[in-house]
Amino acid sequence: MFRSSFLLSVSPSKILSLSLIATLAATTVACSKNNALPGGAEPVGQVEEGGISGGGGGTLPSQPIATWQVREVIQDAKQSLIPLLNMKSLQFARSEVRSKVEHKLFGGSKTILDVLYETNIDVAYTGACKDGSGKEVDGSIYGSTPGAICISAERIAAKLTEERAIPEIVALIAHELSHKLGADEKEATEFQKDVAMSLSSPHLRADARETIQASADASMDLQNKLGNLIRDIENTDQSKLDELLTNFRNAELDFFKATRSYPFSILGLREEHYYDVITERIQVVALYLFADGDAYAAERLRIAFRGKTEVTFSEYSKNMKEIDSDRNVYANEVIKLPTSLFEAKQILKASYNFYSDISQIAGSLRFGTKPPAVRLPDNQQQPFAGFIGAYAVTSTACTGGKPATFVKYEFYNDANGATRLRKFTATGVYDAGELRNGGQTVRGGSAMSVSGGVDWATRKVELGNRWGSRQLIEFSEETLAFKKVGSQFELTESYYERAANYKTDRFDEVNKSCTYSLEKTN
Repeated sequence: MFRSSFLLSVSPSKILSLSLIATLAATTVACSKNNALPGGAEPVGQVEEGGISGGGGGTLPSQPIATWQVREVIQDAKQSLIPLLNMKSLQFARSEVRSKVEHKLFGGSKTILDVLYETNIDVAYTGACKDGSGKEVDGSIYGSTPGAICISAERIAAKLTEERAIPEIVALIAHELSHKLGADEKEATEFQKDVAMSLSSPHLRADARETIQASADASMDLQNKLGNLIRDIENTDQSKLDELLTNFRNAELDFFKATRSYPFSILGLREEHYYDVITERIQVVALYLFADGDAYAAERLRIAFRGKTEVTFSEYSKNMKEIDSDRNVYANEVIKLPTSLFEAKQILKASYNFYSDISQIAGSLRFGTKPPAVRLPDNQQQPFAGFIGAYAVTSTACTGGKPATFVKYEFYNDANGATRLRKFTATGVYDAGELRNGGQTVRGGSAMSVSGGVDWATRKVELGNRWGSRQLIEFSEETLAFKKVGSQFELTESYYERAANYKTDRFDEVNKSCTYSLEKTN
């Protein structure tokens, strides 16, 4: 009887979750002991409101960094903040003891990660930022543009050495972001110190850039290995299937380690939870593939499903007694027992999409663009799907620019079931891309969000990342809003652009909008 070596192995989530928890515990103790920075680094010290301490008893460094170096750190701040805050959200979820500020930043429906994505940074190249009372500070929640925070490159540069630049500047940004979730000055300073400590930890095996690169490589390799399995799953040679599954398991192990390198995690809390579900779905497929000739595989499936054809992740974890799903937000996700190779392939294809999205996150972070949303069960809504059909333009009203020349809009489903938009001119057709959360538009490097209801749907596309290296120079956003008005329809397309004006140290803004009255033709 053939015995699969893959089935005798243990999934990475079971092997390494214990290691990860141990690492989190060890580093938490190390970083909190005496409230000091690890590795002999200078403490953050007593910061002024929204500021950075120079350290050394109030003295300034003899070799401070230049203003342009501060700007570079701010431009790349998201490369440290996103994976760092991901890891802190995982720590928060696993911890039994949580501080008041942690509850404010990670415990609500809106977390500091949400704030990070939606907040611009206005950099004061010269001069100071101003707090609510007009006092000059290094950083402030009051930027020069609505909703932005302010960081003073000039004031910070004089206080920092190159060695301390990244942890201190990233920590100051975290300080200002925490205020947007209600943290008071004491709490914001506490969080600022915590971030600086994390980025100075002796347990730091790799910096954020190295973690992102390793994650991009590992996720691509994992996709390739899973793609090979999907392609060859109908191969009747069980030894070949075992080889494919073992190659996938090894790649999954590398992926697990690469995407979680303390204090960074490419996966956020919800992605981490869904990863656990995906891992077990693939395990079920593997058991199914060997069940006919392997008594062990057949018995594992019997225990997992107890005579059912599908169970929730919560039921599955209780039956298998190997996984804790109590805190998993996707505990009610369904795990199906395949009844054919076709169904097994469909499960693997859905898993492939998840790993593809993680790969896009790592790739986006590498190239300074906003990461698209992962296709999770609770963010796949397609409100535009309720408006499938073609709509003729009957009238147009525009502001801020020349009227567009579109004569027809069409919402349709492509071969993969994704809702898309086409725009028609008198002479041609323009593909405006997908209409789902995290979908990619025809212009690479952009990410979108959608929302909607029975009578309306909106898509917002952010071109690039507000914190990317290009976005301190320019930022643009396109919004498409569709709604039913009586028996007719109305569609508004608006465009916003923000570009730096180096002569005034401010930003020039452009706003354009066109509203179309539409009549459905089919």
